[in-house]
Amino acid sequence: MLNRDYFLTCGTVIAYSSLLLFMNMLVDFLYLKLDKRIRQA
Repeated sequence: MLNRDYFLTCGTVIAYSSLLLFMNMLVDFLYLKLDKRIRQA
């Protein structure tokens, strides 16, 4: 990895992990709303 690719790589990793975190939270919220067997703790 070249020195100039460092910020591009960091930005890509941060963007991808933020997307995964957001999608996981969205799916958990939808399961909570759609599945009546799941109760809020």
